[in-house]
Amino acid sequence: MALNEKATALKEQGNNLFSKQKDYRAAHSKYTAAIKEAPDNAVLYVNRAACSFMLRNLDLPSIFRNFSLKGTELDPSYPKAWYRLGVAQKNLGQWEQASNSLLKARSILLESPNSSADQKMLLEVEAAARDATLQGMAKQSAPEETKKLVNEMTSRKGDLVWERARKLLPRAQATRLLETSVWTVCQAEDELKQAITKITKLVKRGPMIMGELQAFEVLSNCLITERRAFYLDPAWARKLEDQATMEITNWNGWPWPLVNDPAKVIEQAKERVRTKGWESARPALSVSVRILIVRACLTGTGILGTPNPSAGIEMLENALKILLKGRNVWSAVPTADRGVIFEQSFIRGVRRLLLSILQDTCRPGAQREILPVLEHLRAVARDQLNDLNNQSPDGSDLTPGFINGFFTYPLAEAISAEAVYHQRMALFNGEDPERPLRMDLPLAERNADDQVYHLRKASELFLEGAKKFPPDDEKYVLNLALAVLALGESGTTWATIKPIIEKIQTNTPLMLAIWQNSAMGVDGEWSETKIQDAIAAGENIPITEEYIRAWYRLGLYQTQLGQWEDAKVSLDKARQLLSAQATPIDKSLHQGVEAATRDLALKCSGPSTDDTSGEQLIWYKALMILPLVECSQRPDTSVWTICHAQEAFERGFALTRKIRHGDDGKLTGELTAIAQLTNALVTERRVVQWHINHELSRQIKDQVNFEVSSLQGWPSIRDTNTVIEQARFRIRATGWASVRPMLDISVRSAILIGCLQCGLAGDQSSPARKLRSVGIAVLEDALRLLLQGQSAWKSVPINDKGHIFQDLFVRGVRRLVIDALQDFCGIDGKADPEILPALHNLRKEAIVQVSDVEAHHVDSLNPWARTPHTINGFWTYPLAEALCAQGLYHLWIAQFPGEGGPISSGPTPSDTPNPATPASKRAHEEFHLRNAARFFFDGGYKFPSDDEKHVYNLALGIISQCDAGTNLPQILPIINRIRSTVELMTGIWKSSTLTRERRRNQLLTLVLCLPELIKTKIERAEMQPLSQFRCCLNENGSWQFH
Repeated sequence: MALNEKATALKEQGNNLFSKQKDYRAAHSKYTAAIKEAPDNAVLYVNRAACSFMLRNLDLPSIFRNFSLKGTELDPSYPKAWYRLGVAQKNLGQWEQASNSLLKARSILLESPNSSADQKMLLEVEAAARDATLQGMAKQSAPEETKKLVNEMTSRKGDLVWERARKLLPRAQATRLLETSVWTVCQAEDELKQAITKITKLVKRGPMIMGELQAFEVLSNCLITERRAFYLDPAWARKLEDQATMEITNWNGWPWPLVNDPAKVIEQAKERVRTKGWESARPALSVSVRILIVRACLTGTGILGTPNPSAGIEMLENALKILLKGRNVWSAVPTADRGVIFEQSFIRGVRRLLLSILQDTCRPGAQREILPVLEHLRAVARDQLNDLNNQSPDGSDLTPGFINGFFTYPLAEAISAEAVYHQRMALFNGEDPERPLRMDLPLAERNADDQVYHLRKASELFLEGAKKFPPDDEKYVLNLALAVLALGESGTTWATIKPIIEKIQTNTPLMLAIWQNSAMGVDGEWSETKIQDAIAAGENIPITEEYIRAWYRLGLYQTQLGQWEDAKVSLDKARQLLSAQATPIDKSLHQGVEAATRDLALKCSGPSTDDTSGEQLIWYKALMILPLVECSQRPDTSVWTICHAQEAFERGFALTRKIRHGDDGKLTGELTAIAQLTNALVTERRVVQWHINHELSRQIKDQVNFEVSSLQGWPSIRDTNTVIEQARFRIRATGWASVRPMLDISVRSAILIGCLQCGLAGDQSSPARKLRSVGIAVLEDALRLLLQGQSAWKSVPINDKGHIFQDLFVRGVRRLVIDALQDFCGIDGKADPEILPALHNLRKEAIVQVSDVEAHHVDSLNPWARTPHTINGFWTYPLAEALCAQGLYHLWIAQFPGEGGPISSGPTPSDTPNPATPASKRAHEEFHLRNAARFFFDGGYKFPSDDEKHVYNLALGIISQCDAGTNLPQILPIINRIRSTVELMTGIWKSSTLTRERRRNQLLTLVLCLPELIKTKIERAEMQPLSQFRCCLNENGSWQFH
């Protein structure tokens, strides 16, 4: 309907208020007044709808939709009405209706003459239609479905390179190690998955192709970062073409094959910059070049079909011409305007892709037709080297993946490409393939096209290129192997080849940890030919210990990563090489390989779980054995305490994971988590120590703060007298019902924090001695408060004062104090006077613990409470550990002349030697060493026979006895006992923190081999069969006999 004069004036005023003055409320009033003058005009309704949208009314989408719908009813051919209606429906979540409305607007715009305003609206309509369609798809398709599509796209049989690299990434991040291929592989894989996720959302609706943009941006970034991490299913060729069409159309780029004309692209781009600016030209150039790069790689390598290297090379050459010409033409234009594709690093990445396809074209066996390609390869490699000579990675914001992908690898690959040039040129022997070699001439007098010259030059460049690659990259080993083959063919000496072969032997296992199933390896480019041939060429070179150790280390890595089949192959290889050695190899290497093999067998026999680690297998094994133990009701096994502590820890862990920081900074969560965790600690602290890492330690500290604050406990119990007095006052004021939880959480929090600080629980396995001493002080405060509370409230029923004041709980806390003091002192090392106070404190607490356990017989417990885990956790283990603690005291005091006076049940003054003379000093040592042996034996036998502490304390007893002087008949029964139980112990404790400790493993191994050493010396008449002898450990860890 045509507007009358008044309606036209009101409409113009509304337009002015809306567009120029941004007064949307006044404009809304003007349009409303105009509608009264012309109630059938669609434009007025649509304009008023726009005002409602800008005013953000409460019922905005509904109002917007109704006004726009009125506009479409009044004038179905008005595109803006359909566009506004579609936007309103999209805001209401009506995705299908929105898509239909927007497609209607698009069809009207395509049929009408294309003014500049219509073209702008068309772009807006198409963008809104894509968004509405994708939103609708997202609502209809579960995220799992999209994830499945992504996984299918990137799936290949076998253990993928990027899967292996992903498992090693945390180690690289923790060490900030730059010289590893992990960074580029993981970065490229992330970019590939981003691209695939975008492409999976592509949908065709009639003539329209809709989806997410910038898929080719991340796809091309993946290729120039690490082409070997790129893989797509050939069935996706059509999807990629549709994605390219959609992105080219959206950004008005240069479609194929127009983009293959660099001169024309640059000229048209100049005109577009002049007329429309960089906002239009930048995305058009970017998407056109990136699609050309991806198309070149897919065509040249045959990922999506038959390889056509020459076509791929031509496309990459044209892409490079566009980039180099554009960088020159727009050298003064900022990167933010012209785009990152004209940056030197991006150009370097494209040149790197060109080199890789050129090298693929020049494979061995090629005919003379590749000579021009070889010259091309050499020219591109030299361009790359010239570029890199003037560039260096500077800037703290550069990631390791970027540095490796755009500096390290381009340099190494350019050097290797020039080496390939010389290697291939040697095949042709100059221009005349029949030309005889002049081996009689010195190298300096030979012509440049002489075969030997090319081979020597190739080997030199292969070695130089190998040094630039990360040592765990397949190309590092491949370049070394190619250097060996070139040197061998050129007639060099074995002395030159030998060190290179040794490097190949050492680094091949390291490389296989990531690249075993790479395309190069699967295709045989290195795994079955060059590397094996290079190693075979050095068959006369003896296998080095470092080479065997490399296979051993690889087996350990693969075991840790859960690659158990690969680990078995690697460890079997190490065992095979060890058995084939005629010359002696370090015994610790033999023992390490055998231990790793047994550990792997134990893991393979455990339950199947994705994140199973050695620590978890300990309680898994205990849980597996528990049903048999329950049937037999055997109390003398460590299974009971492990399983009971594990259950308590899991309950506490589940509650701790619920701790949250609120918006106001306050903590929220659930109570009783600290009670469960401390119950696990006093039952078997080794279970808690296996589980807690840095993140969980932080959560536990938050949980402590939350519970102490919620229950109004004491943040610190350092002054125990003050705490007791304040507790008494509160009891009189409010009663035990309010004081009991306050005391309980205060004591338990101190126990938990003390254990974390001194390394008894969590990832602080070796904290500084100062921090350990702080943790010990906190534990001693908790123990002192419990003892004072027992004394102060002796007559108060346990249900009132709380279970923390029971004898069993106090005994468990004292057990933690003893453990902390033992860890503080250690089992070996030089005598340090700093530990003397801790040693005396250790002995005092151990004597009190023994007296307490012996004074309270287990029969004093109620029959219903007399469970195996209670008996073991609060009678067996506390007594055994207290006896062994006294053994450790004497073992250390033997190194301190003048120390070791009596404490209550200790030796009398007449029994204690006075170390004033050398003879008395020796008497002092023997006195304490014999006491150490006695306590270690007494305590070791009291542990369950399948506990690691049973074995290790018996071993320490033997070492103490030998150091004091003994004979074989005295210690042989104990050694046989260790031999008979060590296998039983490793069935549960093989991967524990204590068993993995290198020093303890060394001591145990030395004890087990002691009889054979003694027998050898007897046979050599170096010792009398039954004579007294003294033996001790040297600094190198071997026995010395006196």
